[in-house]
Amino acid sequence: KILLSMIILGTISCKTTSTTKKETTMQLTPKIKEILIHLETIQVFQGKNPLDISRKHYDAMAQQLSGTKEAVFSMEEFNIPSKNHQIPVRLYRPKGKTSNSSAIIYIHGGWFISGGYETHDAIARKLSNETEAVLLFVDYRLAPENPFPAGLNDCKDATAWLINHAKKLGID
Repeated sequence: KILLSMIILGTISCKTTSTTKKETTMQLTPKIKEILIHLETIQVFQGKNPLDISRKHYDAMAQQLSGTKEAVFSMEEFNIPSKNHQIPVRLYRPKGKTSNSSAIIYIHGGWFISGGYETHDAIARKLSNETEAVLLFVDYRLAPENPFPAGLNDCKDATAWLINHAKKLGID
């Protein structure tokens, strides 16, 4: 059996549980070291409950690791009608391409319990520009307030909406 422990100072120790008690040390890449040092700066939050604290940690980490926000050609916020509610979305258009674009449905990380526009805005902008694709960012409903699969259903409904409105939106 191998036990892995990460040392924030920049090495990973691999300890075996065999009778020889060998220890091997590997150096992390400079980028991984930078991320780990950066993670140490994330502040501990006080919250109402464990979910609130978890969301605050996730929001802070995602924003700090996502980089700077690039300019895009345009970004529009609107709601897509669904059965019993409205699904908030953002539509990003990349710099340099205004028609006949491909499309990306962006479903942010957060395990359907945290995250949203601000945690992933920089990533969405960069992805739209780098791929020259229109990007539809779905701000799906979060659990536990909206039990799973509510958020997943929002993503499916937004995808169907985008397919049905592609021509009007200039999406190829």
